[in-house]
Amino acid sequence: LDGREIIREESENAAGRIGWQVGDEPRTVEAFEALIPGIEAVRAADPEGLVILNYTYLAGDSLDAMIRRSVEDHGVDVISYDRYTRSRSVWPTIAYFREQGLRYGVPYWRYLNAYTDANHEAWTETDLVWDAFVGLVFGYTGHTWFVYQVSSPPEEGLQPLVFNAPRFGAATNANFDTI
Repeated sequence: LDGREIIREESENAAGRIGWQVGDEPRTVEAFEALIPGIEAVRAADPEGLVILNYTYLAGDSLDAMIRRSVEDHGVDVISYDRYTRSRSVWPTIAYFREQGLRYGVPYWRYLNAYTDANHEAWTETDLVWDAFVGLVFGYTGHTWFVYQVSSPPEEGLQPLVFNAPRFGAATNANFDTI
């Protein structure tokens, strides 16, 4: 939701739904402010649902203020981010979002890579498990497998990784091993 949509009646009681992600990866204060009506709409429609905001490390100097405002002023329940790499260059990003979650006393989650496209090599089962456990080592309190767009027919070139047997098993095992 980005403030221009409202929760649809048929999705309000979806089995297993625990909350709502509002928008995605605001890179500027203006983009963040455009999400505030969506946060308010979710709170009004589903006061018990978690409000999740997924940030990007690419927001630069605006990121601290956006996270502070989202939690302190707008009651965002979970801070989340995504960065799909197996490079150790990701460690400062993982540490940063952990620090923010601890600072504000809210759960901090990560999106995990679970898709491939023509520009990226497919991650192996070991890569998927590594990605899940990296977050655990940093104390992350949740993760979401990002399968990109699961549409019918799938968008050209995009392939979810977790729906074939070996990778699905790896993701399932990583989920249960992390509980």
